[in-house]
Amino acid sequence: MPRNPYAAPAAPAAPAAAAAPPAASRLAWLGGVLLALAALPMPLLALLPANRYEGLGMEGIDCDSPGRVLFFGALTALVYGMLLAACLLAAWRQPGRRKRLLAAAVLCALVLGGVTPNVLQALRHSIACETAELEEPGG
Repeated sequence: MPRNPYAAPAAPAAPAAAAAPPAASRLAWLGGVLLALAALPMPLLALLPANRYEGLGMEGIDCDSPGRVLFFGALTALVYGMLLAACLLAAWRQPGRRKRLLAAAVLCALVLGGVTPNVLQALRHSIACETAELEEPGG
């Protein structure tokens, strides 16, 4: 049958949704797991005492330790915060893998929640150290 020259042109076919191939998805998951394992020493270093004198049971101002705790705490917040966001976004986009991704997000949130009180204490000690330096009679 010949084509009708007066017929409306056919609509172009919609492009198929670009789904990540399974190998790329597994590689991204493995990369996230390796990043979390490689970054594991950071939260452990951020959990060191913010004031080493208080850790020993003495009273005094320690101006060196809060900086170390704040440094590793900021790195921990950056890495595990990004992993938390990536897991939540992937769980929202991939309902088939939602349980595993939400479990990883909960672990990242637990790490962030465990480090936060020590980082806040280090911030308080750092502020106390700055005010003690300002109050010195010769400084």
